[in-house]
Amino acid sequence: MVLSEVNKDEEAQLQWEKEAKRIQQIKNPTEPVVEPTPEPEPVVEPTPEPEPVVEPTPEPEPVVEPTPEPEPVVEPTPEPEPVVEPTPEPEPVVEPTPEPEPVVEPTPEPEESQLPEISIKTSYDETPSTEFNSAALLETASDEEVNSRITFEEFTDEKTLISHDAFGNKQMKIKVLEVSDENPPMKWKFGDRVKVTKILVTIKHLATQEVEEGEFDVEAIERELQEKRHYTSTNRWIPAEDIKNGYVVGSKHTRLISDASALDYIVF
Repeated sequence: MVLSEVNKDEEAQLQWEKEAKRIQQIKNPTEPVVEPTPEPEPVVEPTPEPEPVVEPTPEPEPVVEPTPEPEPVVEPTPEPEPVVEPTPEPEPVVEPTPEPEPVVEPTPEPEESQLPEISIKTSYDETPSTEFNSAALLETASDEEVNSRITFEEFTDEKTLISHDAFGNKQMKIKVLEVSDENPPMKWKFGDRVKVTKILVTIKHLATQEVEEGEFDVEAIERELQEKRHYTSTNRWIPAEDIKNGYVVGSKHTRLISDASALDYIVF
């Protein structure tokens, strides 16, 4: 009974809808009757089952055995052949030709009026303990006996006996006039020394070629400076090898004239 009533209600509902559509078509004949499109039922696809993931089995790494290195082949070293050097022929002996001996003309002795007399004064009566002859240092080449030959050791370069001032305008030579026979206070390991007491200073002006000459008592000047200024810078002990032909080498000039320069006796 319940189902029949439901069916009747549905039929009545359908008839009513049809009637409403028909009335609508009568009112609006141009408009097409759009029947409701039944919605399609959704298609439900079955969910595929996931395939099982198969991890690849790692292949084992191949074991590489080390290749043995070949042993080096040692070849026998050949023995070197002995080198036979040729015997050098002896060189002919050439005898040196003897050089002719140079003929040295005797130097004329200067007049007695031009040369000052050299007197050697000694401070003590007793003879020195050393055998060194200080008087021989004062002998010049003109006073010595001239031999027929002059050896290289006796030759003296004149440039070593000359000193120059700071500006190179003057030249100076110092000749030893008198030495003392006083023994040095202590033995000098570089040779013999002598104590100079008097000197002859010669100064040449290169610009005008003027020559000045003066005799100085180095010992007296040293005492004077000690009394006036209570000091002295003169070193009168000169090595014997630094006196050539009676002249002092240029490197020892300053030590002999330092006191005379301090007192303005020498301007150089």
